[in-house]
Amino acid sequence: MICDNKFKSNLIVPFSNRIIATLIDIIIIVVISYFIQIIFWDLLIHLGSLKKLVGIGVFCSYFGIMDSYLCKGQTVGKMLLKIELMGKKGEYISLKKSFFRNIIFLSNFIIFFDISYISFIINILFESSMISFYFFNKRNKQLLHDFICQTYIVYMSSKKVKLNNFKTSKNLLVYSLIIFIFIFGFLNFLQLDDFFFIVNKVNELDKITVISKKWSIGKGTRNSDEYTDVYLWVNCIMDIESKNQLEKLQNDIAKKIIDSYYLKNKINKGYLGFVLYEKACDLGTSFIWEKKHFISLPISKWQQRLNGSGKIESKK
Repeated sequence: MICDNKFKSNLIVPFSNRIIATLIDIIIIVVISYFIQIIFWDLLIHLGSLKKLVGIGVFCSYFGIMDSYLCKGQTVGKMLLKIELMGKKGEYISLKKSFFRNIIFLSNFIIFFDISYISFIINILFESSMISFYFFNKRNKQLLHDFICQTYIVYMSSKKVKLNNFKTSKNLLVYSLIIFIFIFGFLNFLQLDDFFFIVNKVNELDKITVISKKWSIGKGTRNSDEYTDVYLWVNCIMDIESKNQLEKLQNDIAKKIIDSYYLKNKINKGYLGFVLYEKACDLGTSFIWEKKHFISLPISKWQQRLNGSGKIESKK
């Protein structure tokens, strides 16, 4: 039977409970990914960007299987909070639908798996929808992936009720677009075009890739001079066997950034720093490495070093 909206609203789980359940599940996914990295380290380290597919597979398989009828709509987090995923007719959803729903959900985290401008736009678009649905959809507390797949997170109950008349307002999509435009405009103000340009240039180097975990680029005025500071995480997929090899790699990265960005834009003030990881394994869901080296120097010091007039040790 179809119950009245007041009764059905009492079944719908608040966002706070969903967040707690998701955090528990994310911790479990990180642990699973960590053990996969330990067991298959030698294989994964040579897969390049393809290893991110392993992280995507772990994420989608965990949520896809457990949210389906096979586990009665419950991940471990949902089990602990005594909540479950249901379709609009009060049924547990199919495996196919569950995977599709969680691929949409994964889009909220896509920047952890692929560091590109397109991924950034997708990530911000879905994050905007999450903000919109969180603040403006108090009625049935669906998020975008629920709205598309017509699913609901409800408290466990012996009574299975139909929820198909308990719909989400399509105005939320308009709100999401407005929030997206605002966030996208604000983040572009933070020199994202410059950042992705630098990433693409560094990725041109052999056996070197920029890691999407942490970065910053800032412009301003210091002592009456305009400056630009750049900070990156970078992975080298080979062993660094000597200080000379380490210095050469650091110089190659710095030269690529200085020549293509600083000199091109006539910038001669600021700091350029990066953490250089040796054989880091980044699945998107877990990140481990063998060694790391940090260095941060003013542009003038980098130019002295590149010209052979100065050598500065990096920190391990």
